[in-house]
Parts: sequence; structure tokens; C-alpha cells
Amino acid sequence: EGGETKLDLEEGFLTWLRFPAGLQAKAGKYLARFGKQNLVHGNEQPMVDRAAVLRTFLGEEGLAGVGGGLSWVTPLPWYAEVVWDHMNHRASTSAFTVDGRMEVFRLRNFWDLSAAEGLEIGASYAANLAGRDVLEWQEREQAAVAAADLTYKWKPPQRALYRSFLLQAEVLRSSASSYGWYALAQYQLGRRWYVAAR
Repeated sequence: EGGETKLDLEEGFLTWLRFPAGLQAKAGKYLARFGKQNLVHGNEQPMVDRAAVLRTFLGEEGLAGVGGGLSWVTPLPWYAEVVWDHMNHRASTSAFTVDGRMEVFRLRNFWDLSAAEGLEIGASYAANLAGRDVLEWQEREQAAVAAADLTYKWKPPQRALYRSFLLQAEVLRSSASSYGWYALAQYQLGRRWYVAAR
């Protein structure tokens, strides 16, 4: 008795796969397409918590909000996708401050190294769109954050349910000149058993 229960929608969005000019569109409430781990809900993380650098730069819940965005798969000979998100987000960390509108850009490249191996390299940028003249000095120094990520995945087709290996690293830098990084390795021992280190 006397307790309070609060329900909140984490994500709810619509995706249009066949937009004009070969674009795809997305609108609703969703996780910003920034980096690798920002797209993973807390209960789906490979570890019991988010990496400290992600909490410092992106906050406990990461970058998310209500908005819309576009993505485009380029005609390059490898898979290359360009993403833009525009959303409302309010958060303040020691490295990045957003109070209202936020723009997010991401470039994602993927190569099949073999039937069992893949390599992904990406770059992301998020910026606070509030006018710099109305931001406090500290907020001006924390108005943007950039990231670069690398992911290697091994998953043999004949043992895909039982064996896999993931190696992932991400480095982040804010406009306040602070930076941080994490690396994650995860090996699948069986259908439901994994061992990981970060």
C-alpha cells in the first residue's frame, strides 16, 4: 500500500522500408542509432550492466527519444548504411548534455570475411541542437559526442546454434575533450551458455 507503479513505453515506432529515393524512414519513440551498445536494451546487454564509459557519455538509459529518421544503403560494393535521426532527448552527464532537440548521424560498414566471419566498422555523431548562445558555458563544452566502433563476429553455419565468438570495441569522445573506450569479448559455449569479459 502507498506504493506507486509507473509504466513507461521503452520503444514504439513505425518503419517504412520503401521510401522514395531508396530511403527507409522510421518514426516514433526509439533508441537512437548511435554506436553499437546504445541500440541494446539494458535487459539484453551481454553483461549485467552497461560499460562505465557508456553510462558516463550517454547516461544510464542511453540516447533515446521521440522523433524520426532516415537511412540509406549506399551502392558501394560492400554493405554501407548512412543513418540520420532527429529526436527530442533530455539528459545531462559529465560528458554530454542534451536539452531538447538532438541530431544523430551514423555510418555503418559491413564486410563478409567468410561464410562464418563478419567485420563491421562504424562511426557515430550526436549533437545538442539548442542554440549555443542560450547554453551555459559547461553545456556548450558538452554539446556533442562522437564514437567509432569495430565488431568482429564468428559464427560457423554448421554450428550456428551452439558456437559463436564476438569481439567488439568502441571509443567515444565528447566536445568537452573527454574520451573513453570499452572492449567486449563473448564466446558461446552451448545453445544457452556464454562466457564474456569486458
